[in-house]
Amino acid sequence: DLTPAVRHVPGQSGAAAAHQEAAEAVCRFLAAGKDVAMPNLGDVSIYSTYCYLMELVKARGFATRMVPGVPSFCAVAARLNVGLVEKAELLHVIRTDAWPSFL
Repeated sequence: DLTPAVRHVPGQSGAAAAHQEAAEAVCRFLAAGKDVAMPNLGDVSIYSTYCYLMELVKARGFATRMVPGVPSFCAVAARLNVGLVEKAELLHVIRTDAWPSFL
């Protein structure tokens, strides 16, 4: 059966185990000659599980390819027809789970 059973496990060690489990499921599909795609919200290079899986899948000898998306903060700015930053302004992207430490 090639249907992956991927689950969310809270915590860093749980996340690493979930990434390993997901990579193994992906590699089973690839080893069977199937193509695999992973839809993401936003761009795959910004806080994305894909980056962890990509490294694990590549380490097993399979080719990977990232297809850029549109991060939600850029999509909102475009929808509102406003720029996010101008000239020397800085743009900071902060993970939501890190936010309380900034208060």
